[in-house]
Amino acid sequence: MPGSWIQVKAEGGGAVLDGSDVMAPDVWTSYESKPYIWYTRIGYWIKYLARDGKRMYQYDYLDDLLNARGHNGVPMSEGWYYDPNTGKLYVRTQQEPKKYSWNLPIFNRAFYVDGRDWIWIEGFEMRFYGTGYGCGACLKDASHIVVRRNRIHNMQNPVFLEWNGAEGRGDDTRIEYNEMYDVLDSPWAWNAQKGTSMESIAIVLRGHNGAIVRGNTIHHYFNGMYTSSSAALDNPGVMFDADIYNNRIYAIGDDAFEPEGTCVNHRFRNNTIDSALVGISLAPVTMGPVWVLRNTFANFTGRSVKWDRYSDGWVFMYHNTSWTNFNAPNALEFISPVRNSVLRNNIFQGGIYSVEARNPGAFGHDWNYDNWSTGFGSRFKWENVDYPNLNQFCRASGLECNGHESTPGLTYPAGADFSLLPTSANIDRGLFIPGINDGFYGSAPDIGAVESFIVTTPAVSALVRADVNPTGASIVNFNIVFSKSVTGVDVTDFILAADPSITGASVLNVTPVNEANYIVSVNTGSGSGNLRLDLPDDDSIRDANGTRLGHRRGQRRIQWGVLFH
Repeated sequence: MPGSWIQVKAEGGGAVLDGSDVMAPDVWTSYESKPYIWYTRIGYWIKYLARDGKRMYQYDYLDDLLNARGHNGVPMSEGWYYDPNTGKLYVRTQQEPKKYSWNLPIFNRAFYVDGRDWIWIEGFEMRFYGTGYGCGACLKDASHIVVRRNRIHNMQNPVFLEWNGAEGRGDDTRIEYNEMYDVLDSPWAWNAQKGTSMESIAIVLRGHNGAIVRGNTIHHYFNGMYTSSSAALDNPGVMFDADIYNNRIYAIGDDAFEPEGTCVNHRFRNNTIDSALVGISLAPVTMGPVWVLRNTFANFTGRSVKWDRYSDGWVFMYHNTSWTNFNAPNALEFISPVRNSVLRNNIFQGGIYSVEARNPGAFGHDWNYDNWSTGFGSRFKWENVDYPNLNQFCRASGLECNGHESTPGLTYPAGADFSLLPTSANIDRGLFIPGINDGFYGSAPDIGAVESFIVTTPAVSALVRADVNPTGASIVNFNIVFSKSVTGVDVTDFILAADPSITGASVLNVTPVNEANYIVSVNTGSGSGNLRLDLPDDDSIRDANGTRLGHRRGQRRIQWGVLFH
């Protein structure tokens, strides 16, 4: 019944779903006319093979294996090929196959949920699936699904969500706190993988309404997450509404995020991306909006943001930080003319161009208040014209006229600390965007993914007599100056200490000169002697961020005071 979960949950850490057989060492026969090549007859199709627990390269053709030639002619000295005509599995290795451990898939999926609802999958290790394009959780037209706290590895797609078009199906999926990885047995060139079955993707979201992907760790995949569908560029019902947040993604061969299709209400926020070719690829977004908020893209080797295929759906990028230690080509790139993006309060630090848009025809863009930093001479290329600085780029394009080119001033980006140094030019330099950065500190939002919490404690700079001393006046004034603007200053914050000879003295009122300077008026009472005004710190006086008045070292409370005679 609706709302009644079928929970498939594993207790502890020992529940392993393994989709493979470990091959016997004596099954291999050497190939007669070529060294380093062996074969065995398995008799069924596979799309995955692991050697010593790591994925091995799949050649396109048997002739490629025989000649150590990968996709696009890339030299590949080791790999495998299954010949469907003979049922033989061929491997090319530098040592005899019996010296390795081989995981041969015999199943394609750990879980296959087809047209079912209210299924909860938690606590499993799933590994070595792939007689076809294998997956850990294959979810087809399934609604109200949870995939949680699993370790899914050594397969093409750990989670694959798809929808075939019927209303009421493919809704409400939650994928959270899983680890997913597929480590390769050796480094493979990008062009030996692109366009082949080696293009693995950890999570594919092609469902219908509503998906949450949060708290996952994804690493050593060709792509991290793919959302929507390039085969349904006019159908907003494919993965309508998705939230992708608080995920950690690293060691990605191509795109960490790949929203591609209509992508209506896809929100990527607070994710940590490290060591990918591309941080986010928008190629294309045909409707949108896609929201990219407060993500960090570090150590990208290609570009942090890429648009292509005439993308014209709306994309909003706010408060992201892109930084690389590599001489990566560009921070942001248009491969083809694209339209309709809004950029605010982002940090883009790259190796060559800050922006590269070679082809004319890009329009509908609104960029401002971003930090663009590169050491390259021509920093911006727009419609195939180079501009050496932001000022000239602004005049030519109308973009980033309030942006800047200062060094970002990040605390320790090589150690994944993207907070801002106290001296950073990005502090209090961003634009206020209601609903996006309401909780900022200081006079304005910071630029970048991390709002700085560099809080200066307010203190009393001076508490002095404002009138002639000594005096016989019935009312005297004191001037108190704070180190910064404060609120909550009133008569209850002050105490009078008078000699016994004085009676009836009292604090009358507090008058602000400005938010950091106040006049305190005191009734001197009757009699003569010394009258002292003290300010005990009772935590009622605070700055705009709510920071209390500071204490002197070694004291819980501070008293500032001054005498009148």
